[in-house]
Amino acid sequence: MFSSFSNSASLSQYHKPPVVVFTPLSLANCTLWLDQDSFYTDTACSVACSTSSQVIKGWKDKSSSANHHINTNGGCTYQPTSINTTKNSALFNQTYGLFAIHPTLLPSGSSQNASTFYVLKASTSGFSGIGGWGYSGGGGRQMYLSNTNVTLDKNGGSMINSATNIEGAVHQVSFITGSTQNGYIDNTAFTTNNSSVQFTTGANDYGCVGTIYNSSASTGSWSFLGNICEVIVYSVQLSSTDRTTVYNYLKTKYGTP
Repeated sequence: MFSSFSNSASLSQYHKPPVVVFTPLSLANCTLWLDQDSFYTDTACSVACSTSSQVIKGWKDKSSSANHHINTNGGCTYQPTSINTTKNSALFNQTYGLFAIHPTLLPSGSSQNASTFYVLKASTSGFSGIGGWGYSGGGGRQMYLSNTNVTLDKNGGSMINSATNIEGAVHQVSFITGSTQNGYIDNTAFTTNNSSVQFTTGANDYGCVGTIYNSSASTGSWSFLGNICEVIVYSVQLSSTDRTTVYNYLKTKYGTP
């Protein structure tokens, strides 16, 4: 009996439940996941970047949407192990820096729900476009830095912004938008605005990373200067619990505050 018990105890070690590893796809409604290991030298996303300073032409979407972002202008280069010595990034030089997907990622509507997360390292205190989801009617839906302030700009010019300088260090910037706009730096809220954000699917509009809305604003001071490592978009307003889950995933991965 002692021998049988001992064997049973040993076998139990091999019947432990599997460890569940969180990824952005663990939550429903993920419409875009651009990860730090998904940079490609071609627009078909078939040849992975492997050497420092290679021009990135494709950033492959890991979500089921397959919204691969394409760069055909050469303004963005691959920087391996550039973030906390372990993670890769795309370096935007503020000259023709644009990853675009056409049409826009999200449905149109005056109160479209969305949750957008960026991991980035900004290198400028001037105007620097992080990303956007289209432009029409005289107003954009765009995220950018303006004199170190992180800003979400609503159709018609209404905006929310922070007073926190994030220049020169790796940070998470996230926006939960819809009937209200909420902005976060490293999961700390910086403002709330009760105006809705409109998204559009116009023929000339692009969902983009590295500038604010479309190809006409993809050069010079409109574009991002610095590194972007990861972009995640959900087509819903995440709860505070789910938002914190995504934050903790990115914090563990990139060592953000």
